[in-house]
Formats: sequence, C-alpha cells, structure tokens
Amino acid sequence: MFRKYTLITAILCSLAASTLAQSDAPAKTKKNSSFGFSSINQFGVVTGENDNGIQLQTINGVRYKTWSVGVGVGLDTYSALTVPLFLDIRKSLLTKPATPFLYADGGIQFSAEKKYNKDDYASKDYDPGLFYDVGVGYYIGLKNKNALLMSVGYSFKGLDYTYYTSTYKYKLNRFSLKVGYKI
Repeated sequence: MFRKYTLITAILCSLAASTLAQSDAPAKTKKNSSFGFSSINQFGVVTGENDNGIQLQTINGVRYKTWSVGVGVGLDTYSALTVPLFLDIRKSLLTKPATPFLYADGGIQFSAEKKYNKDDYASKDYDPGLFYDVGVGYYIGLKNKNALLMSVGYSFKGLDYTYYTSTYKYKLNRFSLKVGYKI
C-alpha cells in the first residue's frame, strides 16, 4: 500500500514540477491578451460523517478573462484510495490579482485499492464512481499572474464495490478545505 501511495504522489509531483518549469517560457500570446494556459496544483483535507482523508489534485487547462476550464486528476484517500478524473470550471469574481472565485468539478473516479484481500482470500471489485466538488475560494495574487489559493467546498464521492456476492453502495458527502498554487 505504501508503494502505491509513493508512486502516485511521485507522479503528481512530477506533473506539478513540469508545469512550474514551463512557466518561465516566453508567452506566445499578445502582451495584453486575456487568453492563456492555466495550471493549478492543490492539496486538501476532506472530512465527513465517518472519515477524514486527503486530496492531491493537478488541474491543467485554459483561461479566458475571468473564466478557466481544465481537466484535473488527483488522489483521494477518503474511505478508500481513489483517483478522480474530472472537468474543472472556475470563475473569478473580480479582474484583480487578488480575487474571490467560484469553482465546480465533476467527473468519475477509479479505485486504486487492491482487488485481492489476502486475509480472507476474497476479491473486492470496485466500480468507477461519481465525483464532484463545488465551492468558493480566494486567489492571492503574486507576480506574473501566478497566485496562491485557498478554497472550501462540498464534495461527493460515490463508491460501489462487490465483495463475495454482495454489492455495497456508498454515497460519501464531505467538506473540503484546499490550498494550492496557480500558474
């Protein structure tokens, strides 16, 4: 299990480092253009009725004026280890470097759990499940249009799995708190 966490964390960190390394390249767009590349890397904690967990996410896409749209992938440890793949839409409420924003994420998640339990020789088969997260946040503007961000939101994680001949369906509602860096 530790190896799996380490591998997934290393992949996410590599993605984050590669996007940070590319931020120093000269822009190909006009100097005053409001269209460009957007990359968000964030860490968060999620808490719900029965569990606590962490989230790591990287979101890459495009921005236009106060809107941004991107594709995100992450790691979610709440209740079971999953990898969400989602679409992220954000709206900055002001055109200033420091601004509040709204966000909505939606997609599916895949299990990263072992399918075989060596303790009772049974297979636990996970199905892809629904994932969404909506909330508000605040960008703290830095130089070169980069920003630190903080956000709070409501997150849902659907988790279905079959164990022996029984199917279990979980609808996990949780509160999320995230911090991150936006390029």
